[in-house]
Amino acid sequence: MPTAEMKGQFHDEQIHAARGLRGGSDRLCRANGCQRRYERNPLCLPFSLQVGSCADPVGLVAQFTFGVTGDAEPGHPGWFTLTGPQNVALELGTKDKRTMAPGMPVPLNALGTGETYDFNVRLRETRATVRGGTFHRPVRVEVEYL
Repeated sequence: MPTAEMKGQFHDEQIHAARGLRGGSDRLCRANGCQRRYERNPLCLPFSLQVGSCADPVGLVAQFTFGVTGDAEPGHPGWFTLTGPQNVALELGTKDKRTMAPGMPVPLNALGTGETYDFNVRLRETRATVRGGTFHRPVRVEVEYL
């Protein structure tokens, strides 16, 4: 089973910068693609998975499942747990920034050999008093063609 390795560092000074993005304006959040009014880290970083070999994807659906339901952050079932930074979780999303919950299948149009599936990732605050830290988060990736 393929695994996506996610590594990063989240320093206390970045937390203060992210807090600076917090605004009282709904317009600010809509412009940054936020779902809620007060987002502390609206920045999404893209990542992709390339198709190594697919004989005939026409008319097929590629169903992606990232992780298992046990990977979910308590109180936030759509986000992945992290160790290192405190009160921070990892959110994975489709290219149009729809959240992909741990262990929940997401259907996408199947692509051919050499093409890439595009996704997004971002850090999310789970509770107040966020503390920085280094993290390494393996995430199991399962793709089933239907």
